[in-house]
Amino acid sequence: MRSEKHGDEAYLIGLDLEKKCLSFCKRFNVYDDLILAEASCLPFRSKSIDVILASEVIEHLPREREVKFLKEIEDICRKRIIITTPNGFLKQAEELIENSPLQKHKSGWSVKDFKRHGYRVHGLGLRAPILILMPNPIAYRFPRVARLLVAVKDVG
Repeated sequence: MRSEKHGDEAYLIGLDLEKKCLSFCKRFNVYDDLILAEASCLPFRSKSIDVILASEVIEHLPREREVKFLKEIEDICRKRIIITTPNGFLKQAEELIENSPLQKHKSGWSVKDFKRHGYRVHGLGLRAPILILMPNPIAYRFPRVARLLVAVKDVG
């Protein structure tokens, strides 16, 4: 985010429920401020944030809390929301969940799910194992074949 035009002028806030993730960000000075909080109960006033980037967050919420999360970030945000998530439900390795139960995926989102909520959706990487994160114009234009989804909504 800082590498973008005027990024050095931005005030970046990181939010996570896992202390290990916040400690990592603090060690590498990623954000100006760090907040320990749940994604479905955000501690911000209405229209107080210009851009929200929820990277690999929504799949950790149960489906019944996801809609509340979307409404809440749309209320908080003034300009643009960007959400990244796996395309559909992605089962994880048991070791990862044992080491960090908060990392468990509880749901999956599709292109249709995001479009129903007014988001534009792009893809990143193809589902084929060898092409997972390789930039691919096909995945970008046809996100249904992508490994990851990037959902964008302008709210301002």
